[in-house]
Amino acid sequence: MILRIPAFIRTIAHDINAATPTTVIGNGFFYHDKQHYISFHHLPFNHYLNTMADVYDALEAFPHYHNVERVHMGRACGGQIPDEAFPRLPSLPQLPDQVNPNRWLEVEHGRVFRRRVRANGTIQVDKHTYYIGTEFAKQAALVSLNGFIPCFYVRVNGRLLDKTIPIKDLYPEQLDLQDYMVQIEQEAISIARYRQMVWQKSGDAA
Repeated sequence: MILRIPAFIRTIAHDINAATPTTVIGNGFFYHDKQHYISFHHLPFNHYLNTMADVYDALEAFPHYHNVERVHMGRACGGQIPDEAFPRLPSLPQLPDQVNPNRWLEVEHGRVFRRRVRANGTIQVDKHTYYIGTEFAKQAALVSLNGFIPCFYVRVNGRLLDKTIPIKDLYPEQLDLQDYMVQIEQEAISIARYRQMVWQKSGDAA
């Protein structure tokens, strides 16, 4: 489900290798994925981004420049470089070897989704369809998440349906972190492709 994909994971899932040198438009800007720009104009002037190799070199040099050389005028740093403003930062906790990939269910427990029942008696949450009955076709439905069972409860016209709907495509209770990262990346790509397909269909219909 889209709920368990943090925005930063969805961003990482983009394949930067899909870009070509023609997507580097110079003047300190790198262009990728329609209208998304990454600006390196704060880098020293000898960093000209004319090829993808220039972009990778700039990315490698940027953390040092950002933390050690460039003065930050924001409130947090107060006109200092980050290394001066924060000379001793606490160590970050290590990532666990294993994670509970369904932890999002507890966090999102009680969330409600608005849906309209299709003519075939189904509703859609994320890219999955769930059958609730053709007698409810074309009616508005409220779908609430129970993160502890886990399942969906459905209300149609204020009436709570008797049956609960198990959530599809849940992971095992524990996964190795690296396996989870691979799974969540694949899921993000799958959902992005599905949405693109839906948008294209709606555009054809229009």
